Amino acid sequence: MKEITIPNLKIKVPDGSPFTYETKPEIMKCHQNCLVVAPRGQGKTTFVVNLIERMEYDRIFVCSPSIKSNHALLSRLKLEEDDIFEDVDDIGCLSVIKAAIEKERDDLEKYEDDKKNIKN
Repeated sequence: MKEITIPNLKIKVPDGSPFTYETKPEIMKCHQNCLVVAPRGQGKTTFVVNLIERMEYDRIFVCSPSIKSNHALLSRLKLEEDDIFEDVDDIGCLSVIKAAIEKERDDLEKYEDDKKNIKN
């Protein structure tokens, strides 16, 4: 591990890249906060849908009270009904999303373990 020394302060920088999810060179890195702001009808949804398509995510969760207002664009994302949360005032949706992500992680780890056991 690399160490950077600042007077009276040692900072240890972890090895490896912080961007383990590779993206195409023309797309911004995955670790990001992206705020899209514009008046109605200026292409916010079009931009976001196109960006998400290019990121090639395996699964997408959406929290939006108006998510179903543009079916033509959003159908391109192939969202699962259970992954759409229209009541953004219900903070409980975060627990549901977290549980779903943890289940996907556990399923992937089990799959990887099963693959190793089959090879042995």
